[in-house]
Amino acid sequence: MEVAAWPERPALSGFSVGTGTLGLAGQWLIISSLRLQIAYDYEAEISDDEIAYESRSI
Repeated sequence: MEVAAWPERPALSGFSVGTGTLGLAGQWLIISSLRLQIAYDYEAEISDDEIAYESRSI
């Protein structure tokens, strides 16, 4: 009956539990890379706005 409860878990937690420490490390890498991508996009937006502002002020 223990095995029957396994599919009820969400895929992501099932994946991390199934792979143990490696899964947690993989999740951390995915999350941190997503954060870096978001931060990079945010910085790009700011620099675009600054460029637009400078060109307007000229």
